[in-house]
Amino acid sequence: LNLSSHPRYNRIAITIGFSSIDHQTIRSAIAQGGKHARYLLLHVVETAGAMVYGSDIEDQESAKDMAELENYKSQLEQLGYDVEIKIGFGNPKSRIPAIVKDFQADLLVMGAHGHKFFKDLIFGTTVDTVRHRVGIPVLIVKETD
Repeated sequence: LNLSSHPRYNRIAITIGFSSIDHQTIRSAIAQGGKHARYLLLHVVETAGAMVYGSDIEDQESAKDMAELENYKSQLEQLGYDVEIKIGFGNPKSRIPAIVKDFQADLLVMGAHGHKFFKDLIFGTTVDTVRHRVGIPVLIVKETD
């Protein structure tokens, strides 16, 4: 068993949900890739309008989301990380894998909340579907109390 060589991730996609888990998710991703990796912060807008009109919709929510992604990107770049951002529109089960593949990621990092049972089922099916569709390792970061 050779433990001296470990996987080196060069392109890491990170899902951002604009919640308390984001900072922990970003820290976990950076722990995997360090400063040599390129990072993609991605968020999927799931509003009814986004589901119907896709990227043609420019609602207040997506403008606010883009500003928050820009803020995260700026903070990480100031620390010396190579970061890009992307907003997708529609169903996360299909949009996350498509964005991750376009970015040619070799690792996906997703945050998981301590949701109530119903939301756990929905989040669980999203993670499970995404995990099978991306074809790369997926790190699920659980929110700590």
